[in-house]
Amino acid sequence: MYCNHSHKYAKHGTASHCKWWWTVCLLLSGNLVWAAELTGVREYQVKSVLLFNFANYTTWPASAFQADNTPFRICVFGEDPFRTQLDTTVKEETVEEHLVMVERFNSLQKLRGCHILFLSRSEQANQAKILAEAQKYPILTVGDNPEFIQQGGMVEFYNQGNKVRFAVDPEAITATGLKMSGNLLHIARIVRRIK
Repeated sequence: MYCNHSHKYAKHGTASHCKWWWTVCLLLSGNLVWAAELTGVREYQVKSVLLFNFANYTTWPASAFQADNTPFRICVFGEDPFRTQLDTTVKEETVEEHLVMVERFNSLQKLRGCHILFLSRSEQANQAKILAEAQKYPILTVGDNPEFIQQGGMVEFYNQGNKVRFAVDPEAITATGLKMSGNLLHIARIVRRIK
């Protein structure tokens, strides 16, 4: 994978943005080896960066934003495994000029208005029901529970050795009006939901 500062993620030109972009380049190219086990906090540091980059590599329909100043919402459903990592990653960041906000809840009624939904492992028993509701809206659903994609999710994190990888179901993404960049799909493991 070729990374350069001309990418839209590095367009802001600050040291912070470049640092995050190069971190993701290393992650996606598979060259970054973590010293700590991925069952700890570091796993969710990686996932926080990837979640934000999914936002930059995905296009939402105009209907997903009520106004020009509507925030871009990354929602965590259930117990939050990120602690403060996700908030730190997206602090003062924007996606297509929409300020990024992190919201946490455990109510289906609050799904509408989310742009990315991370489904916590605490919700595995209700996973299929939550995903079925999320499919009614242009929401990119992400999780790390087993069978996440097979139960209707779009992006599933999994660990391979000591690295975080992700699988993607392109059909589930396009079915809700979203479009994911081919660059991101190229480095994902493509999975099709068995219907």
